[in-house]
Amino acid sequence: MTAWPATTRILLVESDEDHRKLLGQALRNHSYAVDEAGSAAEARTRLAGARYALMIAHYSLPDSTATDLLRATRGEGLLADTPAIVFTGQPDVEKSRDFELMRKPLAVSDLLRQVQAIVGAPVGPEASAPARTEAGVARVQLVLYVTRPWPSSQRAIRNLETALAGLSAGEVGLEVCDLAREPERADHDRVIFSPTLVKVRPEPRMWVVGDLTDRAVIADLLSTCGLDLPLA
Repeated sequence: MTAWPATTRILLVESDEDHRKLLGQALRNHSYAVDEAGSAAEARTRLAGARYALMIAHYSLPDSTATDLLRATRGEGLLADTPAIVFTGQPDVEKSRDFELMRKPLAVSDLLRQVQAIVGAPVGPEASAPARTEAGVARVQLVLYVTRPWPSSQRAIRNLETALAGLSAGEVGLEVCDLAREPERADHDRVIFSPTLVKVRPEPRMWVVGDLTDRAVIADLLSTCGLDLPLA
């Protein structure tokens, strides 16, 4: 078994499974190796069995806080000098020399920049080139569900097309579907409101409801897939 450097592996600690999967997938799409834990106890088990370059933890865990987890595991030598990022929506959590503090709502693009600033580019077996797609198949597939007569839907179409203008068809594929004309497809994608943007590939699926006026929302969505949106 090859022992790859610790700089390739990140421990992600978050009790909300959907949020944890989203953040984990975003990191993996940027070629970082990620182990996940849903509690402080599970994190301790992970730390006892592996070395990590970085730990990312939600402050509020079901059985502890991230700061208590850091204090205990560093005292036991499980983390030693390993850096950590703690994210929280609680205003009373203060910055510390022991970790980088990020406030919620958490922008995935900001998290990825912080990770790279701390551990650099990934190395090891998972740091290979981005996965290839089949000929004629875009790396990221988006479906925008609209109700065409509605002004909000027309704005969503314009905003999305403008935002994606600098990307090639091989990077992002876009379909625009009328919710009224394709109800079965909308039901399959679990879409109720329009306009709604759905990232159908790569998994996991993601949904953005609204007219997409905020370009940062689109940028964050694409960043989870390893794509950077060109500057406006």
